[in-house]
Order: sequence, then structure tokens, then C-alpha cells
Amino acid sequence: MSAKHAERTISYASPEDWDSWSNEFKKLAHAYDLWQYIDPTDRIRWPQRPELPEIRDYPRQADPDDPDSGTMTPGSDYVPPRRIGELTSEGRAEYKHNIRIYSLKETAYRETKKQEQKLVEFVLKTVSATYQKTSCVTGDRLDKWYQELRRSGVVYNERLRPEARDKYHKAVHTVPKINKLNE
Repeated sequence: MSAKHAERTISYASPEDWDSWSNEFKKLAHAYDLWQYIDPTDRIRWPQRPELPEIRDYPRQADPDDPDSGTMTPGSDYVPPRRIGELTSEGRAEYKHNIRIYSLKETAYRETKKQEQKLVEFVLKTVSATYQKTSCVTGDRLDKWYQELRRSGVVYNERLRPEARDKYHKAVHTVPKINKLNE
């Protein structure tokens, strides 16, 4: 079932909707590889944006115009490097390596954010305005939204569903007996 189809048929407007809405939400969260960050029973931290390596954190050559001049160590007259050409050959290699790692992590982070945005859109399209107002606080992550939305659905599962079942059983058992015509 596509997400677009699910968005049209699934909604969460009352506690009775919780089970079907939660099931669809979980399917999408798994498909987007986000459930591990939302699962209330075994959640891991959301990915953090990686930090860009800073050239100034790598060893500087004593003389940038002379690649064989050695390493300059921090002292009173030390000026951190500002360009890659000012780094030692080891510093340059380490910096380039760290930039490649940063690039891979940044790509993965952006992909996770795109998938997270898709799931946020699903929530905003399928959850009633009332539940959004009380459960989907701006600035909170999806795991917090899900926990708050779940609270409303659990009320139905724990209290209202048994009440409805009891009313049904009572209605079934109290069907009036029809008098036999011959008696």
C-alpha cells in the first residue's frame, strides 16, 4: 500500500482510530528506516548532524612555501592554518580523509531528515487538528509526537473498547424472547 493511498484512507480523529493509524504509521516508519528512533520500547538517539572538519585543527607547516620545512607547533606566535596548502602532508591527508567521512555522514544525515519529513507530513495529513494541537508540539521530534498520540489511543484500548464490548454483550444477551404464537 502506498503512502499516498494510506494518507487518503487512514486518519486519527478519535481514540477508535488509534490501532489502524498506529499500524500504518509503523509500516511507514519501518519503510523509511525510522522506527528505531521512534519505538517507545527500544529507541535509539536520532542522528546528529556531523561537524565539518576545520583546517585550523590540523598541523601546520613551518613554512607553507617549503613543503619540507617541518611542523609548526602551537606557541605564542603560532597562527593556525587557514588553507589546505598550509598543512603538513600528514595533516593534509588526515584532513582529506576526514572530509570524505564527513561527506558520507552528511549524506546519510540528510537522507534521514528527508525520510523524517515524509513521516511528519503523513502525521500532519492524517491526524486531526485537535490531536495535533495537544500532541504534536512544534520543535518536538516524531518519537515524542508518537508517544503523545499513543496516550490518546491507549485510553480507547484500556477503557472505551471494553465498555463497548460490554454494551454489545449486554445487548446480545437481553434480546427479548418472542412469545410463541401457540401458547
